[in-house]
Amino acid sequence: MFAKHFQAFKQDEDGVASVELILSVPILVWALLSTHVYFDAFRSESLSTRANLTIADMYSREGAVNQAFVNGSYSLLTALTSQRGTPSLRVSSYYFDNKGTDSTDDDRYHLIWSEVRGNHYLAHTETTLTNVSNRLPVMAHDDTSLLVETHSPYSAPFSIGIGPFLPTKLENVEFESFTPIRARFDGEICFESGGTATCKP
Repeated sequence: MFAKHFQAFKQDEDGVASVELILSVPILVWALLSTHVYFDAFRSESLSTRANLTIADMYSREGAVNQAFVNGSYSLLTALTSQRGTPSLRVSSYYFDNKGTDSTDDDRYHLIWSEVRGNHYLAHTETTLTNVSNRLPVMAHDDTSLLVETHSPYSAPFSIGIGPFLPTKLENVEFESFTPIRARFDGEICFESGGTATCKP
């Protein structure tokens, strides 16, 4: 009798589709959310990089900028980067000293001015500029250039990790762009404030 009931239970296929659906739907939903999250992360990184290049190009076309121009460029950065967080901007002007002597100031980048918007950066000093000098391009003696740095925080809209085993690693991601650029039309880009212009000495 038991064998007969067991055989009937074994051959009964009612509800098989429902069980398969319950097992497959979570995997499909996870795959869909994962695709969305990674696409969103790459899109945000691309927007951050493009925004940095756009702002750097803006500055390169100017002969002099002021507080209003820097504020406007920061507003543009905020509008262009749609990440979930507040971006930061640092713009610094510098020149290269390569006199070909044994002077202690030889072969050094010197800061002219530095402006910051947002909470991530501090204004560059001679020391901090020297710390990033290995990332700056080679320049001729007395040449000036501009360094545009942007920072955009990002956090994934969904956590797609599987428990503690496969973390998403897309929480609290920071996109930073570092773009040195020269003035297109003038020798340098001065900073005007209070009726005076800060330029290369």
